[in-house]
Amino acid sequence: DPDSTLVHCKPGLEHVYQAFGPDRLVFGTNWPVSQKNAEMHLIKTVVYNFFEPKGKDVLEKVFAGNAKNVYHYASR
Repeated sequence: DPDSTLVHCKPGLEHVYQAFGPDRLVFGTNWPVSQKNAEMHLIKTVVYNFFEPKGKDVLEKVFAGNAKNVYHYASR
């Protein structure tokens, strides 16, 4: 259940958010190793639900924008 999982994970996610800020976070997983603990859709939903209230700009940074900057992504 994403809602109860978020309640459990929120303190850790908030700590990371406060420590690093939205410009230094990149969504990632340890899949497939982590699949024994939770399916990918649950992990993504929990993280998305945590960052969604922080605004569209933060969501875009965490789920793609920061990674594009770090890895110097260029559209082809």
